[in-house]
Amino acid sequence: MFNKDAHMIIHESTDRWAINGHAISWQPKPGETHLDHVEMSGQKVALIVTYGQQHDALFLSRTIIYPLLRTIPNLTHANTVCEYGNDLRCRISLNGKPIREQLIQVVFDGVLCLTTCDQNAKVFIERRIWPSSEQSAVHETTRITNGNKQPVTVSIESIDRLEYGRGSKGVYVISVKQEAMTIVLSSGKTRQATLCFSAKIANHQSPPCDPDLDLKRRYSLIKAWDSSLILNTPDPIIDLAFRFAKIHACESIFKNSCGLLHSPGGGTYYAAIWTNDQIEYAAPFFPFVGYSAGLEATINACRLFIPYMGDNYHPIPSSIIAEGQDIWEGVGDRGDAAMYLYGLSRFLLCLADPQIALDFFPALMWCVNYNLRQLNEHGVICSDSDELEERFPSGDANLCTSCLAYGGLVSTAYLAEELNKPAEAQTCRIFADELRRAIECYFGADVEGYQTYRYYDGNTVLRAWLAIPLTMGIFERSEQTVSALFSPRLWTEDGLATQAGDAIFWDRATLYGLRGVFHAGEHEEAGARFAAYSRRRLLGDHVPYPVEAWPEGNQRQLAAESALYCRIITEGIMGMTPTGFRSFTIKPSLPSHWQSISLQHIRAFADNFSIAIERKTDLLEIHLFCASGSHQFFTIKDGESIQISLK
Repeated sequence: MFNKDAHMIIHESTDRWAINGHAISWQPKPGETHLDHVEMSGQKVALIVTYGQQHDALFLSRTIIYPLLRTIPNLTHANTVCEYGNDLRCRISLNGKPIREQLIQVVFDGVLCLTTCDQNAKVFIERRIWPSSEQSAVHETTRITNGNKQPVTVSIESIDRLEYGRGSKGVYVISVKQEAMTIVLSSGKTRQATLCFSAKIANHQSPPCDPDLDLKRRYSLIKAWDSSLILNTPDPIIDLAFRFAKIHACESIFKNSCGLLHSPGGGTYYAAIWTNDQIEYAAPFFPFVGYSAGLEATINACRLFIPYMGDNYHPIPSSIIAEGQDIWEGVGDRGDAAMYLYGLSRFLLCLADPQIALDFFPALMWCVNYNLRQLNEHGVICSDSDELEERFPSGDANLCTSCLAYGGLVSTAYLAEELNKPAEAQTCRIFADELRRAIECYFGADVEGYQTYRYYDGNTVLRAWLAIPLTMGIFERSEQTVSALFSPRLWTEDGLATQAGDAIFWDRATLYGLRGVFHAGEHEEAGARFAAYSRRRLLGDHVPYPVEAWPEGNQRQLAAESALYCRIITEGIMGMTPTGFRSFTIKPSLPSHWQSISLQHIRAFADNFSIAIERKTDLLEIHLFCASGSHQFFTIKDGESIQISLK
C-alpha cells in the first residue's frame, strides 16, 4: 500500500474518505446521510464548518469565532461567535427556478471544497471556504459551471446583513455580504460569486475583503509548513495525517493585544493559553517545524506566567485568558508548575537560543523549587487535580504531575549545563533521581492484575495516563504497562479509554500512550494501533485531525492535540530527546514492517537537518544530513540509542 505517487487515490472499503494527493476526498453515495465538522483558523478569526449530505441535499453551516472581539464579562469563553446555518448560503436559480444541490464530492487540503450539482440541469457548483490569514474575515466562493450544451441563465440573490454587538472593546459591526448577479452562462463557462463574513470594532478601518489574495496567503502558509519537518514512511496515511496535524498545530495562532498566542480553539478556547495545551503539548513541537509565529507565540505564552511566580510560591494559574488580562484557576493547582517546567525546558533546549534560555532560566528554577515544596512524605508531588480538571479522580498526588516534573528536571539539568550553571544542574539531577525512585515506590502497583502504575493512592482500575512514565524514559514496568494499555480494558476503536470500563476518551492520553510505547521500544505493539488510529482520524467519520474528547465537546479538534500527534513521530518512533543546544539522543523504534523512515528539514537545535533510518536485518543505519553539507552515519542495533552532536 506504499505509494508516493501524488495523484494516486488510496482507500479501503471501510474508509469514508480517500487520499487524493496531498488532500483527502469523499464522494457521498446516493441516499447517504453524513455530517462532519472541521476547524480552520487565521490570526483574527476561527471557522468551524459543518458540512455533508442530508436528505440527498447539501448541508452547510458555519460557526465563525472572532477571538479578539471580546464580549462581557471578558472571561475564557468571551469570544464573539456567529452562527450561520444551512439557510444562509449562495442561493442559485437556473432559468428562473431555484436549484436543489446534491453533494457529489468534498475535498480538504487545508481549504474546504464542496462540489454539488443540479443533475437535471447539468450545472456544477464548487464552493471553497476558508478563513483569512490576517483579517477578521471568512470567505466562501461559489464557482458555477454550465455543463449543458445550451446556455443557462444564472441568478444569485443579494445578501447584505449587518448586525451590531457590544463587548469589552466597544460596539462590534458584524457583516455578511454577497452581491446579486444575473448572467447568461454559455456551455462550459464558469462564473464566481463571493460571500464574505467579517467583523470589526465600530468606526475602525479594515481592509476590504479580497478572497483571491487571502486564498493565496493561506496556501502560501501551508506551503511554508510543508517545507519543514517532512515525513516519509511506508504508510501514506500516517504521512498525510502528520502533514495535516502539522497544519492544524501551526494555524491556531492569534494576534492578541499582548502579541501572538497559540490557543486550543474548538469553538471556545481562544485568546488564552494553558500550561498543558500551549506549554506542555505544543511548545516542544514548534522548534522542530521552525515556524517563526509558533516560536514567538510560545515565548509570549511562557512569559505571561512569570509575573505569577512569587517568593511565597503561590501556584501559577492554569490558564491566562482574555488576551492576557485575566486568569483561570478554577480547580486549583493541576500540576501546572510541572507542566510548565517540562514543556519550557524541552522547548528551550530545542530552540537552542542561549539568551532566551538565560531569560527563562529563573522561571524554570522557580518551578523546580515549587515542586520541591509540593513533595509529600513519600517523595512524590502533590497537586489539587490534573489536566482533566476533576472530571476523573486524581487524589492528592497523581502519576502525571510527578512524571512531568521528572521529565522537566532532566531537561532543566541539561539546560543548566549549557548555561554553565553546574550547581543548578546538580540540584535538578539529584531531585530527578529521588523523584524517579519515589515514582516507582509510590505509584508502582498491581492494578487489575498488571504490574504497572496506580494513578493515585486508592486507584484500583486502569487509567490511560499510566503510559506517561514511558514518555519520560521510565521503563522499569514497561512490558506490563504496555500490556495494560492495549488490553480490552483500556484500548477501544478510538484509542485509550480514560478509565477502564468507561466509554469516555481523550485523544491526548492516546497520543501520549502511543508515543510512550514507541519510546519504550515496544514497536510491535504500537505499530498496528498507531496505523489504525491514524486511519480512523484521517479517513473515518470525523476528519482529518486528532480530537479533544468524547462525548464532551463533540470531538473538538483542539490544536495542541495535533502537536502531540507529530511528537509520536519525533519523540516516539524517531526517539529524539534533547540533551543540549546542539545534541540529542536518538532511539529509533520502527514498526517491524517498516524498512525506513525519514524526517527532512528538521529546524530544531539551531540547524536545518534531515534524518533517514533504514532497517538492515537486525541493524538500523542512521544517516544525518545538515543543510551545511555535513553528513554523519551511524549503525546501531534495534532498540539501542545513540548520542548525536550536530557539527
